[in-house]
Amino acid sequence: MKETPERGTLLGLARNPAFWTSTLGMAAMTFALGGIQVWMPTFLSRARNYSLESANFMFGIIIVVDGILASLAGGWLGDYLLPRMKGSYYFVSAASMALGVPFMVVALFVRGPVMLPAIALAAFFLLLNTSPLNAAVINSVGAHIRATALAVNIFVFHLLGDVPSPTMMGYVADRRSLQAAFILPVIAMVVSSAILFYGMKFAPPVRVDGAAIEAGKT
Repeated sequence: MKETPERGTLLGLARNPAFWTSTLGMAAMTFALGGIQVWMPTFLSRARNYSLESANFMFGIIIVVDGILASLAGGWLGDYLLPRMKGSYYFVSAASMALGVPFMVVALFVRGPVMLPAIALAAFFLLLNTSPLNAAVINSVGAHIRATALAVNIFVFHLLGDVPSPTMMGYVADRRSLQAAFILPVIAMVVSSAILFYGMKFAPPVRVDGAAIEAGKT
């Protein structure tokens, strides 16, 4: 894989679009995930009449099962598509975020037996991008600055993601409703998807089975 100033130097990291689109996409995803993890049990308790204990238990099971299955599926799908498109990690992450939006809307606004399956599917698609998105970040920089780049990535996605989201959702919930507060993670999912679809064109060429994927492929 050819080294460039953007990929191979710390100064170049600031103008590395492959790194920043994956990092900012991850930040928006983390914003959505952080807020949902904090507030969903409370939403189920206050708005859907579950006990807080049962809400925590059900949502915890959903997150654990989805986290395992989605991480494995997302990593496999990103690797499977990589020989066909150099931006596969961005594509899988972007598509999964977009697919999660309608299920999240159903989970928030539809009562009855479809609600819990909608929550489970929304969480699955939200977590599906975990493995490919981390791979996109790693592939966006050269090996000798990778540790520093990962440190920057972690700092940024926490700073813009799961640090502010629960507080912002609480602010909206206090002034409107908890249901209205969940519009924020839905918006963050849309933003993440848009950033990652845009980032596909910046994905660096990679080698698969000894053959380089041409830079012209998406």
